[in-house]
Amino acid sequence: FPLNLSGNVLSIPTSTSATSGYLSAGDWTTFNNKISTSTGLVVANFASPNISQWTNNSNYITLLSLSASNPITYNTSTGAIGWTNSNNYISTSTGLTTANFATTSISQWNNNSGYITTSTGLTTANFATTSISQWNNNSGYITTSTALTTANFATTSVSQWNNDAGYSTLASSTWLKVANNLSDLNNASTARINLNVASSTLAFNIYDATSTTPYKFSKYRSPINMTITQIDCDEYAAATTTVQIYRATAMATTTVNSNIVASLACGIGGTSTTSFTTSTIATGNVIIVNATSTAGTPTLTTVHITYNR
Repeated sequence: FPLNLSGNVLSIPTSTSATSGYLSAGDWTTFNNKISTSTGLVVANFASPNISQWTNNSNYITLLSLSASNPITYNTSTGAIGWTNSNNYISTSTGLTTANFATTSISQWNNNSGYITTSTGLTTANFATTSISQWNNNSGYITTSTALTTANFATTSVSQWNNDAGYSTLASSTWLKVANNLSDLNNASTARINLNVASSTLAFNIYDATSTTPYKFSKYRSPINMTITQIDCDEYAAATTTVQIYRATAMATTTVNSNIVASLACGIGGTSTTSFTTSTIATGNVIIVNATSTAGTPTLTTVHITYNR
């Protein structure tokens, strides 16, 4: 026991960390104020309000252990994290232009919504409505056909239009050409009747006909295709002229290409025939009426050839 006897005096020393003895009032108060539980502790229960009083043996993150680099900022005193736009990063989507992106091509984006990527083959079905009024007429396009004049178009020439209906033009190689003889119409025969050109007549005159040159020939070069339907001839005087009517290939020749009528006697009473060796005359062919013989003294021999176009 920590009792000391010195002479007639008995004493007990105050206890310390090295000496056993009695508990002083001060030490008792300190001991009595010790925390009896860890439940409900607040910063007032500790020597200071700073977490740094503890040993960080588990390596928890502290303000001083963090850092940041541009463009991120970090305050080691407050722990505040910030952003500095030193590289001019976009901070809003308002007013962006193609210059704000890596390229000017829309293909840099993933077309996950299936937006139209070409104008080829678009129809009205590709738009919200079939009405042209959905567009902003910022170019001032004409919205009505009323009172339009040539001044409303790019040129005054009709050739600016696509002739999808096949209207006849001067440049056309197939429509209403003389050489076609109306055959380019749906019904050439009806067209010829309507135009009063279904049939026509050629007149060949031989004056003072003889069977010798130059008083024996009359010629006509056809500018169109024709079909002979009737030949009539007569003689003005009381005489007879017998003629051969044939087809040649050129004006400069009298060579027979094909007979039309080998022999036809033309007298004062007139003669007609609808029987021909050939009746077709092509464009450029020459019809020749040739006096082969005479009886009496002919003065005017006339041959009329009726034909269809």
